[in-house]
Amino acid sequence: MRYFGYLVIGLVLLIGLPACPPSAPLAEGEVSSSEPRQESASETTPKEPVGAETSQEAVVEDTQESSSEPQAEALIERSSEMPVDGAEIIPEKAEEQAREAVAESLSPDTAGPISLTITHPEDIVASYLMSGTAWNYFSGKTVPLGRHSATGNPSYFTAFRFRQVAVPQGASVVSAYLSFYPQNEVDSNNRLMINVYAEKTADSAIYNVQDYVQGRPDQRSKTTAKIDRWIVRCNADCSDDSTSPKYEYDCPQRKKDCWDRQTLYQVPKDLKALLQEVFAQPDWRAGNAISVFLFNAATDQDGEKYKSSRTLTGFDPALQGKEPRLVIQFQ
Repeated sequence: MRYFGYLVIGLVLLIGLPACPPSAPLAEGEVSSSEPRQESASETTPKEPVGAETSQEAVVEDTQESSSEPQAEALIERSSEMPVDGAEIIPEKAEEQAREAVAESLSPDTAGPISLTITHPEDIVASYLMSGTAWNYFSGKTVPLGRHSATGNPSYFTAFRFRQVAVPQGASVVSAYLSFYPQNEVDSNNRLMINVYAEKTADSAIYNVQDYVQGRPDQRSKTTAKIDRWIVRCNADCSDDSTSPKYEYDCPQRKKDCWDRQTLYQVPKDLKALLQEVFAQPDWRAGNAISVFLFNAATDQDGEKYKSSRTLTGFDPALQGKEPRLVIQFQ
């Protein structure tokens, strides 16, 4: 019987019985469904296919390029407002760019009028000699005209600087008027005697009140043309009737010389000859800056009434719209 059993087994092996087919090889990365697979720490990172290094570099480059563009745009937009790498913006550079923009905007047939205002505190300043060779030099919300009340009544040298003047070189000036707002009605009791000039330069430099040695208004070159001894004198009670005992020559102007801080005061002198001298310079360019000087002309020989000053609004952010202005008509 034992041999019979061996015989049966042998026959079965020869004939063949159905058996489980061998498992097909798993594709790379595929997990068999018959057994749970435990991932090792090294297998949690997917393997890179051949050539993956090149494609990954390309993706990184694209990502960096796309992310850098918005950053660049942000820097461009903010460059006019914020320092780069902690550096301060140079005022002269910003002004140069604005000057170029003005020049580019002009056409050959550009004509006035144009209205300019003081836009920076360093563009309206005054200087005076305190004693010996010691000068005071300042800007502020108010600036004086006339003479200081100190011993000797030294003269004030007051300057108004206007930026980005859109007047082409060689243009013909028809008229030019300076205006400003008085600061104190009490000043009307004080008389002024003023010489008016423009700075004789093709581009008036920024005033630096921290530098007492150079660049003050009293040190700068003046035009040959000037308004000589302009008188500011209040007489509210005068009459322009020549038969009246209160008659005074140019009475309407004498009434205007009684300053009111709510009323824009226009200097009753046409500055066209002064500005014409500046614009006629060969190196004058549209967009450059120009300064107008109001320097005291009175001396002790003119009497006690000409030993004081008046004040006007300079650059005061709280008084927007009351900055000094210069209106130029040209062709």
